[in-house]
Amino acid sequence: MSQAHSLLDPNVSVAKKYDTVISGMGLSGLASAWQAIKRGKTVLMVSNRPPDYLRVQRVYLKPENRDSLLAMLPDAQHLTSEDKKFVEQIKGNYTMGVKDINYTMGVKDIERFIKRQLDRFPKQINYMYESQFSQLDMHEGKVTIESLRGLPKVETNFDDVIAADGTNHHAVNIFNAGRASELISYTGKTNLKRPHHLSAYIKLERKDGKDLVLPDKNLLVMNDSSTDLLSFLHFNKDSLQNKKNPKAIKCHFLSEIPKELYDKMKNSEMDASAVALPHIESSLKKLLDKEEVNNGEISISIVKPSQKHGVQKDKLKLQCFETNLEEANKVAIGEHGRRFIAVGDVTTTPSYQVGHGAIDALIHAGWVGEIFDGKRTLDQYTKDVKAHANRMHRYGVDLFLFPLQSRTASAEAMESIAEMQMLALQQKYNRQ
Repeated sequence: MSQAHSLLDPNVSVAKKYDTVISGMGLSGLASAWQAIKRGKTVLMVSNRPPDYLRVQRVYLKPENRDSLLAMLPDAQHLTSEDKKFVEQIKGNYTMGVKDINYTMGVKDIERFIKRQLDRFPKQINYMYESQFSQLDMHEGKVTIESLRGLPKVETNFDDVIAADGTNHHAVNIFNAGRASELISYTGKTNLKRPHHLSAYIKLERKDGKDLVLPDKNLLVMNDSSTDLLSFLHFNKDSLQNKKNPKAIKCHFLSEIPKELYDKMKNSEMDASAVALPHIESSLKKLLDKEEVNNGEISISIVKPSQKHGVQKDKLKLQCFETNLEEANKVAIGEHGRRFIAVGDVTTTPSYQVGHGAIDALIHAGWVGEIFDGKRTLDQYTKDVKAHANRMHRYGVDLFLFPLQSRTASAEAMESIAEMQMLALQQKYNRQ
């Protein structure tokens, strides 16, 4: 089996069978592939995206999630320079006796890291880019894959299929095709109280020309008591470490926004940047005041993101979007001795505030590994996925915000505080 191939190459052929075929090469697909590879399985990954596609989000990971990534590393003598940098990126933020959760990581960095670990096993894994499932036969254990570039279709056999292709759940649609009724269907959950969101890359600069004073962390979070809207500000880690009192800095601002502002930004006759800036300026001032950072008056401009490439770069300057929650009725089905397993965003729309589903992806992948080991049934997996989703959607904002306010606590105090906070949250929600 070659190290990697793509349907961009019409001369490449796929193997007749793989133990596991995965639709989607995002974080959940890659993490699930790792669970299969480390158990000696052969894997074919199918992605509708090109090889150079990059995710631009930055996400929050729990300490145990970061530990699960570090567990993928080879022994020290086989670490690549990229792996060493990734290790430092994670371990460099374990401060004050606890693993600092006041920290975010780039999705692209996590995905590249897992991909490098998979590439250490070229005889077990292959990749097909700009391709997608066109037919899926669970009875015969056969999948047909089509090229999005008009190249010939290919077929291969499988034991397990993993659907990891996001909220559009293409693999689920193909799984359902041709059946008298859908085995996997989606229903709307109670939608988020504040489903409208704004994302902008901005440049901050003091109007008096003096050096910026920056907080000592790369993620600021605020729940505005006057509007009940959540805002995030992500600083570029390199900007914080390599620049001392910079004159200007680029960062990523995300916020829940009122529907009225969302509607105005979607109005093609209005300048979206001009509409969004007052909200950004007001939220940013409160974020920095909360950190007791005084920079006087700050000039804010919407810019292209740093260290991003390709045609998407300009589009990423300013975006607004609406999040609605959907949940699958089933996330794992056994048919004819084969398994169809959904992971990540395919199972349920991730809670926006909890890091774009990154936590879900790593947790689900770990459970898939237990399915491979025979330690977890498909029914138990379904129950656990649903329970985890309900917990994240119900408590997500509170669970995310509270630990960020406890940065300097000891490890023992953090555990005790978190336990007390969970009890308080349960009492709070039980009263509603």
